[in-house]
Amino acid sequence: AQGWALLADHKHAEAKAALAQFLRKNPDHPSANALHALAAFQSDGFPASKKAIHRAFRRSFKAEPSIVAGLAASMAE
Repeated sequence: AQGWALLADHKHAEAKAALAQFLRKNPDHPSANALHALAAFQSDGFPASKKAIHRAFRRSFKAEPSIVAGLAASMAE
């Protein structure tokens, strides 16, 4: 919830950090992986966030297709 709120406030780096902390204890959480990839992409750009994006596509697509699709659309722009 905190990561989503930070993203909504355009605090991408803070969202990325909060989600990374959550993912240390919950590495397979689909929503957190998708949001972390989105925050990383918006904060750091594509090259630095490739690993997070790949993980989101693998772990989050079925549970969070709209977030993953939004991430793909953002990358395409």
